[in-house]
Amino acid sequence: YVIGGQHNVDEFTGNQSSVNVYDPLTDTWSAAASLPQPLSHISSSLLVRNNRLIIVGGLTQARESVSSIFEYDPLSNRWRVIGQTPLPRYSNIAAIIDKQLVLVQGVGVSMKVWRSSEPCLVSGC
Repeated sequence: YVIGGQHNVDEFTGNQSSVNVYDPLTDTWSAAASLPQPLSHISSSLLVRNNRLIIVGGLTQARESVSSIFEYDPLSNRWRVIGQTPLPRYSNIAAIIDKQLVLVQGVGVSMKVWRSSEPCLVSGC
């Protein structure tokens, strides 16, 4: 999967909503359902859980951070919002630990850690 991203290092209007999928059996690329909104800065906040893709936050047009948690189901080729982080964030590091979504952003003293209060938000339990 190639998901979103940014053209020409343009954080104001260059963020993309396109999603493309590579099929190694046919050695071809095809378009999948677009993101609900243009997103970049998601590489470390993209997870795979229960055969679905999860994106936590990101950066959209006009350098606005996003608080949405998106889920993509490849079987239905659909995106949906499954939750929100307490604050809009981008360039996050996301992981699922003990069935909870954990999100880290920042460096050193300004580091922020958020753990979802819903243990099954992305775990499918």
